[in-house]
Amino acid sequence: MAVNQRLAPLRAAAFNTARLPAVAVPCDLSTDVLAAPEQDEGGAAALDEAVDAVLGGRAWLAAPLGRSAEAVVATALVRPGTRVLCTEVYVTGRWSIERCGGQLVDMSGEPGRPGGQETIDLQRAAGALGRGDVACLWLSAPRCLLGPRGGQGLASASLEALARLRDRSAPGVPIVLDASRLAENAAREGGRSALRRQLAAADLVVLSGRKDAGGASLGLICAADPVWIDRLRPVAALLLGPGEARVGLGSLAAGLTGMMERAAPCWQALDELARGLVAAGVPLRGWGSGALFLDAAAMLPRVPGDQLPASTLLALLYLMAGVRGLGTPADDPEAPTVRLSLRERGPWLARILPALAPALAGWHTGLRRAPGPRLGPFLEPLEPLEEAAWRGCPALTSAPVTAGPAVLGSGSGAALHGLLRARLGLSDEYALFPADGPRQRLVEAWARLAPGRAMSTADPVVAALAELWRGRRPAGAPTVLGDMYVGTCPKAQQTDAVIVQVLGPPGTWAPLDPAVDVAVCAHLGAGTGAIAGPGFTVVRRAHPLCAALTEGTLFAAGPPETGGLDDASLAAAVAAVAAVSERGVTADP
Repeated sequence: MAVNQRLAPLRAAAFNTARLPAVAVPCDLSTDVLAAPEQDEGGAAALDEAVDAVLGGRAWLAAPLGRSAEAVVATALVRPGTRVLCTEVYVTGRWSIERCGGQLVDMSGEPGRPGGQETIDLQRAAGALGRGDVACLWLSAPRCLLGPRGGQGLASASLEALARLRDRSAPGVPIVLDASRLAENAAREGGRSALRRQLAAADLVVLSGRKDAGGASLGLICAADPVWIDRLRPVAALLLGPGEARVGLGSLAAGLTGMMERAAPCWQALDELARGLVAAGVPLRGWGSGALFLDAAAMLPRVPGDQLPASTLLALLYLMAGVRGLGTPADDPEAPTVRLSLRERGPWLARILPALAPALAGWHTGLRRAPGPRLGPFLEPLEPLEEAAWRGCPALTSAPVTAGPAVLGSGSGAALHGLLRARLGLSDEYALFPADGPRQRLVEAWARLAPGRAMSTADPVVAALAELWRGRRPAGAPTVLGDMYVGTCPKAQQTDAVIVQVLGPPGTWAPLDPAVDVAVCAHLGAGTGAIAGPGFTVVRRAHPLCAALTEGTLFAAGPPETGGLDDASLAAAVAAVAAVSERGVTADP
């Protein structure tokens, strides 16, 4: 693809490669999320065996995604005013902790060399534990976020020392370990023996099946003591619905079983690649979590720091080589970093990054924020300071085709959106949020904006959700919305109330009343009326709930356009709505 062909989609994406459609990206290295394995046999029994063999006989809970598992743990443990001692917490876990009023306190110790292992500041941890307001300790091993310590592992000895300190100072405070990449972390220092040491130090293990576990589209929570799972189970049941019969448990079991065998060669390949690139003069901040972390400022020495070096490097990698990575967002000026996930493209990256280095070192102009709506994290619109320079940017190589990862919910929701809008007569004035658990998303968003306000509903699920979120807003949070009425609302209360119209099965729908601001439907799946399942929420775009729903869906469930619904659920929902639309009749509720 010539540069003038790549420049057109980049300009249409407001010079932000994260906004590019998948069809415009030859080689997507923005994440290492894997495709789920085809094997899905054995269900809960197979997962019992895998957890016992690999994670050491732990009780478990399954969740639709890793971020859903994080949300359950944070909701169960964190209360307003409590603190979470941490090294790194992934962005979705951070959101869930702060949503519950928790404060993150960094206890990172000395950094290791690039590609090495960091320690924990035990003195700082001891002082914090002594205050008595710690909800939990939350650790990631290795780090995966953008920044100066990107890819750093966590030494087993540091984790064990922290566990001993906790046992002496605050034995009731759990240690939560994000184990999504724990197999790689263990592969750095001995494999299975290191894995056992790290797991033994943790009370709760949270992981995404899309990482070291081989691509299963689920999240998992494990605990050596079943009491912890008993404590989490009511929260999980209310937020997620029953989990023991989820589709994909056998797939997750198969992924866990082969996790350690895959981890060692993958880490060796990454380590050898990174060391070779450093020797060739490519500036890396570090490597780990299946990725290289490029120092964007060092790769673009002539681009001023206020011209977004990370965003500029992402755009140049796309124009010059057809590659999409992930970079430090425009509103984070510290340590501009670009992450390239390996995804079996190590030999190609070993050739191309040193070859691109001279052209990048001579590039002199960057990007700035542009007017326009920000669609979500990492999606800010940008524009070049010197348009002519970008028109002359050369295409230096062709990237090997590497499709975007099959993330849960990444299947297009356009068909479902179109059918729902037609069936309900929705104009562009309304936003539409399909979701796995629409009532969960709606009540959480309202509770965040209406601390202390009342809920009126005949729906026991909604009432239980309102009680769950009661009192979890941080102190001093403003009240933006009034009481919520799910169903009917007394005329005297309608001025300040949030009135939610409840929609039944598709055959009962009529066009939405233009006076309605919010509507919810929990009847798009076979288990209609279940605690959680396919459904959707309709919200007027100007309503405060719209932005809150967008944020909450993204961080706790999945992409807002699909809300955590996988391709099979989307297809089933499309079929259900299409069948009713074709019949053109009104069915009994």
